[in-house]
Amino acid sequence: MSLPVGGAPPLRVEDSSSRINAPATPPAWGDRTAGGSLPAIRVFHPSVTPEAPGEEQGVQRPVAARHQMEGAGYILSAEPPPAKRIVATMEDRETLAEGDVVYVNLGKAEGAFPGATFFVYRLGRLIVHPFTQKPLGYLVTVLGTLEVIDSQEKTSVAMVADSYNNPIFKGDRIAPFEEIEVPQVDLLKIPEAKEIQGVIVALKDDKQFAGHSDIVYLDRGGEDGVTPGDVFTVYRPGKVIEELALEKIQLPQVELGELTVISTQERTATALITYSAVEMRVGDRVAYKYKP
Repeated sequence: MSLPVGGAPPLRVEDSSSRINAPATPPAWGDRTAGGSLPAIRVFHPSVTPEAPGEEQGVQRPVAARHQMEGAGYILSAEPPPAKRIVATMEDRETLAEGDVVYVNLGKAEGAFPGATFFVYRLGRLIVHPFTQKPLGYLVTVLGTLEVIDSQEKTSVAMVADSYNNPIFKGDRIAPFEEIEVPQVDLLKIPEAKEIQGVIVALKDDKQFAGHSDIVYLDRGGEDGVTPGDVFTVYRPGKVIEELALEKIQLPQVELGELTVISTQERTATALITYSAVEMRVGDRVAYKYKP
């Protein structure tokens, strides 16, 4: 699920730039039409290419469980404009969970009618490449959903309908709800041969280390040929040591495990660790498993 901003795609971070560019035009609200005031959020909603009529179906498997897709997050290449937010809670709670009642600063004018559903998300820190020091974008975490209970013209009362393993706070952002579509991979199809190498640039929840079933973010995306379902080997280059004779020796690389891509942006990807022999960290290298 990826959360692009509104109707216009975010500007790309050029290699020669040292900052994140703002969108050229204000993003549109929900229906992607011009003139909206709330940024629309796409939440890991990658397209899945359907089988052609008459084409034999293989053995389909989702790239991840739905709950893993829902809260995985991604790197957004441009900072979105100001968003509507949770502005207060019914009982002044600091941490919100399913069933809690909140107040939001959007109303009927923006489609917030009783029964309407919205995503809650958080815009995190700017992710900088660990080696090049170039900005890649802002880490977005999808936190859950709200259901509107009552609404006025510019404000609404809503209930936390679902929470995706991360706490929800007053001040978190709101975006239009879109049904999440989990990509499928064909287990009987021979994987495409590709030559792609990259780096783990961030770990979900800013963890120091990651292991099996954790989410990580890569510096390669759709423009690099990465697609949901791609499998990468994770490795760490061997150190260079000097013997007593002052001869430098390159130690062999260490294979750490494997990960599967579950969502792609233009230049980044979100991946799920499916096997871990050693804990992974920012800066570890990845290589597409099925090389030419």
